[in-house]
Amino acid sequence: MSDVKTIILGTSGASGIIYTLRLIKGLLESRIKIYWIVTPMGKKVLAHETQNTHLFSDQYTDGPLKEYLHRINILDMSNQDLLDEIQPDNFFARPASGSFIHDGMAVVPCSMKSLAAIANGFSDNLMLRSADVCLKEKRPLIMVPREMPFGRIHLKNMLTLADLGATILPACPGFYMKPSSIVELADFVSARILDHLGIDHNISYRWETEA
Repeated sequence: MSDVKTIILGTSGASGIIYTLRLIKGLLESRIKIYWIVTPMGKKVLAHETQNTHLFSDQYTDGPLKEYLHRINILDMSNQDLLDEIQPDNFFARPASGSFIHDGMAVVPCSMKSLAAIANGFSDNLMLRSADVCLKEKRPLIMVPREMPFGRIHLKNMLTLADLGATILPACPGFYMKPSSIVELADFVSARILDHLGIDHNISYRWETEA
């Protein structure tokens, strides 16, 4: 087995693509191998939310995701081999099998539709199937729901997943570190995801009590 940690990253059609991109940056800085699965609606949200020129240096319109990550300076020649984009309809890809050994998966952001599908074993795309495999193989699964407020059905689905061993980590950044930007708020959430995946990082402030 390789000494390089491997993470599966799923991106659904919920709002909050900044969390995904900041997490990818943090994973690459820690030299983590990423298998990235983006649903069709996830790509549409990526195209829509990256129109915000205050947060993103370039808009995603279409084409390979790796090319976009190069344009916004997340990927470069030194780390581009650490990220593989996998199409959501490719059930022959490695993450679809329980025999593929990896270090965990995060769904960032997670729509309520994807949450419901994973909680009920409805695996009609590779992202959902990969999460299902994590549950059955007892591997770390981090769910990052982005919704407000949570309805009773949403909460029941989260409880189902928590009972099955998944970690429910809503996109709820803290403010005790006195953030000066939206990026810092997104990094707070990314840092907590990395913590729960057991990945060392230095991308966010850690609380220390005063002497």
